[in-house]
Amino acid sequence: MESKTTAPNAAIQLGTLPGVRGMRERCLLRKLKGREGARILDVGCQSGHISAHLCELGFVPSGTDISKTHIDRARANYPHIPFFSPTEDGKLPVSHGSFDIVWAGDVIEHVYDIDMFLREINRILKMGGKLFLSTPSHTKAKNLLIALFRFDKHFDVEWGHIRFFSPKSIRTSLERRGFCVHGINYFGGFPFLHKSMFVEATKCRELEDHKTQ
Repeated sequence: MESKTTAPNAAIQLGTLPGVRGMRERCLLRKLKGREGARILDVGCQSGHISAHLCELGFVPSGTDISKTHIDRARANYPHIPFFSPTEDGKLPVSHGSFDIVWAGDVIEHVYDIDMFLREINRILKMGGKLFLSTPSHTKAKNLLIALFRFDKHFDVEWGHIRFFSPKSIRTSLERRGFCVHGINYFGGFPFLHKSMFVEATKCRELEDHKTQ
């Protein structure tokens, strides 16, 4: 009998895809090694494949996505895993300190209100909990080349990316909202022109508006 944790699409396994996506997922797996049994929230879970693979690896995953279509599909694919959408005001329907780890793979660049986004991640993480996120990298050198040669294509007004982080700006955004950044890994492209960055951070401070919750 097939295990209930087996993905419907067995070809989609964490870290097996080519390119930058595969690189960042393999980095995630390295960071998660030895943390089996941890409660992990997959932010931007889409159809639930990553959550399901994390379950197979011994984690206790949940998934969230703003798309009701994605959530419905994830629930149908993996009924043993909790999947949920944020409320209309952007809150996650889980208690303070519910998770040990949050994974947000290429999500934050799509988020309009990053203050609410990061505050909610801080709230639902336990103190000392880990946040792993990835986002396209925008260094000064890369931005200069984009401005000179690819501005209209890169900043396409009909594209889904609305935030463009440099290593300094992502670090600042996280530190302002109670996180300590421990390291940034870079993937794809060339030195100083990398396509993606992978950030490891820890919740090191409780935000004032969370202390009474």
